[in-house]
Amino acid sequence: MTQQEQIDCLSEAIGRKIRLEEVSPEEYRATLSRWGGDTFIDQLLEYLARWDGKPMPVCPAYTELTGRRGRTYAQWAVDHAADFRPAG
Repeated sequence: MTQQEQIDCLSEAIGRKIRLEEVSPEEYRATLSRWGGDTFIDQLLEYLARWDGKPMPVCPAYTELTGRRGRTYAQWAVDHAADFRPAG
């Protein structure tokens, strides 16, 4: 799934529109600098750039280990909708 498709599932689950807002690599770098050094940030930004606009491959490990299919992202979003609603 793309990030936009994930946002759409979350929006549907919580019953309100969520807007995906792009930030520049420089803005993201400034945010990440609170949690890691330059090497970590460089590697993360390179990884994210490589996968930008491409859905991540689905790993079959859950099915292989349990013999059951995993939940869809849409079902996961419904199950966790309260985590994405404002507190209060």
